[in-house]
Amino acid sequence: MHPHHLIYLETNGKEIRFDIFITDDFSNLHDVKQVYGLVLSKDKSSVLVVREKNGMWILPGGTVEAGETLMDTLVREVKEETNRDLAIQTAKPLFYQNAYQKNVQGAWEYFRTEVRFSVVVENDNEFISDPDHGNIIEAKWVSITNLEAFLDWGETTTLIKRLLIHR
Repeated sequence: MHPHHLIYLETNGKEIRFDIFITDDFSNLHDVKQVYGLVLSKDKSSVLVVREKNGMWILPGGTVEAGETLMDTLVREVKEETNRDLAIQTAKPLFYQNAYQKNVQGAWEYFRTEVRFSVVVENDNEFISDPDHGNIIEAKWVSITNLEAFLDWGETTTLIKRLLIHR
């Protein structure tokens, strides 16, 4: 399986590479650090995005806590960050990415694996607040066709749109 190689410059100027693998099965992955959801509206035309205090729009999700399954993390993080409940039976693995950063010698060094699920919202509750230090300040539905206006991730956003449209 060949990844899509993408380079992303973080706000602190660190160069990060994500090797993305499209798959419908996460069972062979080990030591996954982060889980994010492409939460779809009931009609599957929109995706839920969240805005951080720094103004950046991202997908709801976060770090796997001790004892959690990937699905546990997805459900907890989406609830914390958006106040939405998920229709768990609709959750499907979409892709995973291995993240690398350059070390002091300039070589790429692996630092984490992240997974992305697509899942349909069950209860579209209103956003209240993020209990995790209040880093998320807004949750918003965005049309899949307009996703790049919120997720400025270049080829990754294009890939996400293509995968969601074909789901």
